Amino acid sequence: MESAALMKWIQPQHLTSEATADYASNFRRDPEHLVVIDDFLDPVRLATIRRVLLSDGQLETVYKVRSKKDWVGEAEFNATSDDMRFIFEKMYRGPLPGKEMEPGILTDLMFRQLLRGSAFLSWLAAATGQPVHQTGEINLKLLNQSHFLRWHSDGVPNRTLCMVMYLHEGWRIDFAGRFLLRRFNGRIDSIEPICNRLILFDPQTGAEHAVEPINAVAGAWSRLNYTAWFYA
Repeated sequence: MESAALMKWIQPQHLTSEATADYASNFRRDPEHLVVIDDFLDPVRLATIRRVLLSDGQLETVYKVRSKKDWVGEAEFNATSDDMRFIFEKMYRGPLPGKEMEPGILTDLMFRQLLRGSAFLSWLAAATGQPVHQTGEINLKLLNQSHFLRWHSDGVPNRTLCMVMYLHEGWRIDFAGRFLLRRFNGRIDSIEPICNRLILFDPQTGAEHAVEPINAVAGAWSRLNYTAWFYA
């Protein structure tokens, strides 16, 4: 494993062969093939990236309905019945004018390079046992109490792994906004969106997931996270 590149970003306790073997065992033992890893990224780099969503980046409000594969406009979204509305959130689209060289913007670019690199793909394969050879879309997102991401499965051909990583500070349990997973036995598990928590799961199981609606008590707090998809 090309650990030198990873050591600049990932906390060292996650890079040992013992750790990755343990994660892979937990991943396979889980009926829906999921593993949760805490305190994942170097905290200084994580805090720097957070600034992209809070101050330095252009955020676009995006909309999706269940009847269409592509994003839709606000008017079409609002004209769609609520039960057919699927995604309503903000997504990072690029730096604000004059912010192109800010540390957060540059650190995000470097992190995306890491996610696409052979060292990280090898680590993912070791930590899950999944065939992982290519990185797909990488999104940096913000959700507040007005937004939602409703029940769905991420299974598409050749997609072998999905990743969620949380960047926000100050989450409280009464804010809600947890990662919800519908188990095959009908139980719904709630995974807390703790800062610097990484979730890896296999989309080919068909298990559905969603973001728990964020409560009004959260006020101006926002849920900040990366999502990324990986392929064989």
